[in-house]
Amino acid sequence: MNIDYLKDLDDDTRKEIEALQKITREENGDEIFAQRNYNLGITLMRLNHNDLALSYFDKIKIIDDKLILSKSFLHTGFIYETIGELDKAIKYWGMIKKEYGVVIYSVAQLYVGYYYSISDKVELAINAWNTIKKDYNLDLYNQAQFNLGVAYGNKGDHKSSKNFWINIERGESIDLYISAQFNLGYDYDIEGNYEKALEIWDSILSADSPKFYARAQYNIGKTYENIKDYESAMKAFENVKLTDDPEIYAVAQYQIGLFLIHSDISENFNEAKQVFTNAQSAYPYEVYCYDKICELLLKPETKNVGKQALLLLEGTLKTVSILKLDFGQASNEIKPAERKLAHYTSTYITNLLLETDKDNSLPSFFRLNTINNVNDPSEGRLLVNYLKDIQVKYFYAPDFDKNLHAFISCFTFNHDSLNQFRLYGKESDKEASGVSLVFKKEFFQSNNSIGGLSFLSLDNSIQKSYKEFPVQSINKQSNINQKHDSKIIVKNQPVMRCVYIDPTSNYIQLAQRNRLTFFREFINEVVEVEGEKTSKAEHEWNRYKKYIDEKTEIFNDAFISLKGTYKLIIEEKIKIKKDSTEVLENIAVLLDEILLPLKYLIKHSAFQEEQECRMVYVTSLNAPEVKMEHKRFLFVEYEAGVKQNLNKIYIAPAATEYQLYLAWLLRNSDAKIELSNNPYRQT
Repeated sequence: MNIDYLKDLDDDTRKEIEALQKITREENGDEIFAQRNYNLGITLMRLNHNDLALSYFDKIKIIDDKLILSKSFLHTGFIYETIGELDKAIKYWGMIKKEYGVVIYSVAQLYVGYYYSISDKVELAINAWNTIKKDYNLDLYNQAQFNLGVAYGNKGDHKSSKNFWINIERGESIDLYISAQFNLGYDYDIEGNYEKALEIWDSILSADSPKFYARAQYNIGKTYENIKDYESAMKAFENVKLTDDPEIYAVAQYQIGLFLIHSDISENFNEAKQVFTNAQSAYPYEVYCYDKICELLLKPETKNVGKQALLLLEGTLKTVSILKLDFGQASNEIKPAERKLAHYTSTYITNLLLETDKDNSLPSFFRLNTINNVNDPSEGRLLVNYLKDIQVKYFYAPDFDKNLHAFISCFTFNHDSLNQFRLYGKESDKEASGVSLVFKKEFFQSNNSIGGLSFLSLDNSIQKSYKEFPVQSINKQSNINQKHDSKIIVKNQPVMRCVYIDPTSNYIQLAQRNRLTFFREFINEVVEVEGEKTSKAEHEWNRYKKYIDEKTEIFNDAFISLKGTYKLIIEEKIKIKKDSTEVLENIAVLLDEILLPLKYLIKHSAFQEEQECRMVYVTSLNAPEVKMEHKRFLFVEYEAGVKQNLNKIYIAPAATEYQLYLAWLLRNSDAKIELSNNPYRQT
């Protein structure tokens, strides 16, 4: 190697490389020569000369030194990890044998398991972590046991995850041990052993970790609440201090506010207003509504309306939670039925989302576009019509609202639909000429988030949301709106299934997968059920249909209850003096604001074939994240990257010419490309 070609070398590094280059196998022996190649590789890695580093790691042989060879495999994997070639990284980490050095072997297996886990190869991840033994290295063993606990917890197998938390001992990482104890308490809580859960959470001290102490106290409060010991619950929530963890403090204050506002004691309503203010960072929309409801409860004239408005708000929150997708987080299935969603778009937009360029202007951020672009004129009106028992056949576009404007992005459970290829993503107005981008669940906000509805911004301030913390540990909060090269973008948002209703009848259907998708997924696979072999597609469809039927029944009950509450509010409004014009107007505005989270999830049954799920973001046009392009395209940009979160791309029948180009764009990705299974002749 001619070091003159290496740029920006300082004198010490130059001398180090020159000294290493003088070492030869013939003069210094195999082991020293292997160490020389390893040191050169590490130095070149540090200088970002990865190709040269790989060439030196490749020179090391098993006969030279097994430990040095293992270390070279480990760092070769790191290089391939850095450039996104994860298959090669896993290959090299997998070449490290435990007889070459148990510590290096354990580190490699931790990485192998991690990348299998984020690729939905959970069983392979579990196999990798299970190879790491306690006598190899206690801290690496603890980390492996923790990962196993998370993996089984995510599958819903809390009996197994509990065993892994118990195995973790205090090592160098106190936080890992305490986190395991925290999750162990959660598993006991899940199985109904509240006494044991409370005992474990109560053993977590502020001196060990203020953050975990705050989280444990919060969970103690929730457990006492579940067993209806409200006095103990309040004490636990009050134990969470702002200095322990500001985010969890806000969540605990919210719970205290809920106790106060439901107490039906007028003196508590003013206190509730103050406590809710402390929770604003975690629950901006809810606090905004609860504050207005407290104002109604404080006045004798509007107290009854306030009581019903409180029920309406909580009914709305419950209904939205029913519709929010959890992607099988609580399922014990390895591949839950609703683990992926597709977005139909054009090849032009796909290029912008996947291509890279020298000035870093590409790839573009994924966008949520204005609700005004949708093709359904009943958008935003169906919900209130349903609640008021208004049956209409014709709709007009809703009034433009600059203060509460909705931005949406549409997804579907049907990844390869000819009808949607024909309608969406047209190139040059040619039908079936686009693509279907199938996203992994990581593209969306997890359903396990602690905090409020992050997709509403009623006060025009920059909100906050929560990121996932492993296995029910309370999530860490971070700003929704983040700056990227002077851009303000929206962080990961939840996605919710739409509800299709017929305005002229009682017909309701929740967005769902159709039966065909199961047959395309499992083809001719068979499964044994009660000793008999049957079609796996039919079996999985029947299981899924049962799940959807149960969810539909739960939704219907919540929706009917919502309608009843709304009617009671209208009846109470009539009793208010007619000359209280301002009061009546404020109540009308509040009702619209309470229903806002649900407003854009109710769709006309004419569109039910789309089986749509939506990401919704509501804010003011004055908000800094709102952008305008070409004087008519209004949108916000979304933080999560497209390429790293793609599972698959389906190419429409009239877009097959782009197959090679898309394969090139995804050359460093594990996303697959398939041609549509649907026949179509362009006319």
